Amino acid sequence: MSAWWLTQDTRMPDWDSGIHELFAAVVHSELITRGQFWRPFTDFNVAYPPLVHFVGGMSIFLTGVHPMALVLSSNVVFVPLLAFGCFGTGRFAYGTRAGLLAAILALGSPMFVSMMHEYDLDPPEAAMVAVSVWALLESQRFRRLGIALLAGVLSGLALMVKETAVIFLAGFVVVTMLRAGPRRWRGMIVYLAAGAVVAGPWYVYHWHDIIGSFNTIGGLAPNAVQAPPRFSLRNLSWYWWNLINEQVLTPFGISFLIGVAIALRRLLRKRVTAENVEPELLAGVVVSYLSMTYLTHKDPRYTLPMLVYVAVLATGWIARLPRRKIRIGLSAGVVALAAVYFVGLSAGIGGAVRIPLPGAQDTIIYSRQLTLYETSGWVRGGPVRDAEVQRLLAGLPGLGIKGIIAETGPDPVNFNTYGLQVLALDTGVVYGPYLPPNEEAYLILRPPGSGGPAPCQTMNDGSGIYVVRLPAPGIDVYALRSPANPHQTYTVVCPGRRPVVYP
Repeated sequence: MSAWWLTQDTRMPDWDSGIHELFAAVVHSELITRGQFWRPFTDFNVAYPPLVHFVGGMSIFLTGVHPMALVLSSNVVFVPLLAFGCFGTGRFAYGTRAGLLAAILALGSPMFVSMMHEYDLDPPEAAMVAVSVWALLESQRFRRLGIALLAGVLSGLALMVKETAVIFLAGFVVVTMLRAGPRRWRGMIVYLAAGAVVAGPWYVYHWHDIIGSFNTIGGLAPNAVQAPPRFSLRNLSWYWWNLINEQVLTPFGISFLIGVAIALRRLLRKRVTAENVEPELLAGVVVSYLSMTYLTHKDPRYTLPMLVYVAVLATGWIARLPRRKIRIGLSAGVVALAAVYFVGLSAGIGGAVRIPLPGAQDTIIYSRQLTLYETSGWVRGGPVRDAEVQRLLAGLPGLGIKGIIAETGPDPVNFNTYGLQVLALDTGVVYGPYLPPNEEAYLILRPPGSGGPAPCQTMNDGSGIYVVRLPAPGIDVYALRSPANPHQTYTVVCPGRRPVVYP
């Protein structure tokens, strides 16, 4: 589905996807071009460990810097890991039927489907957390030393995707250790040592950088919607509304809530046997949710790594229903709904179905409403045919233009700085003022209805993309005029067209 989607969608990578694709290109350069095998582990690319960028860097070795190849490299590695982790966790906790349903729910969850059409860190983090949880369960509370070693390696790799992985593993690991007791100290040491060997060097080396990044992110307050007062009901419920309106949507969210309630009821009635792992799963949910809620800055994708807990608890109670017909009916409902979400969101079929509640707001990021179906995704829904900027850049060398200076205006998602840099790498065009003026040009996004010559390409919102040859003294890039010299002219060029002198 991702391969088909990528052939149908002509938009450039969004901001986050673009910056991670650039990091993958840096890793590839360090590993392959320079032979500096240590650099991906000593560099600090804004705030992120290098595992996903390392995977993408390997794809560049085969295909070059190509957005489609980078996205597919992430799909090939992390989609099976998520499915396997959710299946294994669900099977261990509730049986094979629950494992199958949990894997299907996870693969059909709208946010995961949407984000796997881009190159980002949160879906891979969700996958690595899922397989780490599975391995911890299979270690039988650290009794099996070999599996405890594997669990430590997988947990270390989860931490090498994104630092917040520790939040999504902490509750589960602590309760597992408490239930294991002091007699399993060897397995615990093996687990912790393996994780420390895999992730420890990077974290020790970058400790001060990491603290600085967390302080910066924690201090972000982009708007009142994404940074409500910390101890307010709005803040506490933020990620719940996000779960049912963006991540898994209301039907699966309600099923998850039922699963949590049943598990809590069993726990409070002290019906938890040694084989029951619901205390670990509930601890994973509680610590993950409250820790991410405590952080000031909210983002819809930040709690996606909880997906293994959500999927397993949402389906485990269904698999354990005593009445066969109800069990089969609800199981079929999970499969059907996951399929509808997967195909509908990937292909962009239909429109959103939402039930507004009292106090509902226009923004989907935080809104008191119940979303039953959607096609917009986060941040991509169905494939869209928009301006083909990649084809435009590929045609510039034929005009003698080897480099561009981009003017993106408000930097919209479909014409953004990072995405342009990735496409420039893919097409061999230099991004930035590094070449002689006669070999460079301005790549300009002008708002709809700006007048002047016809643009090289037009965005779906009516914005025009222009290429203006340098030198261009005194130009106002949006007016295509010089405010100080109205008689100054500029050359507008497009591949396959004759140059136009304007005004």
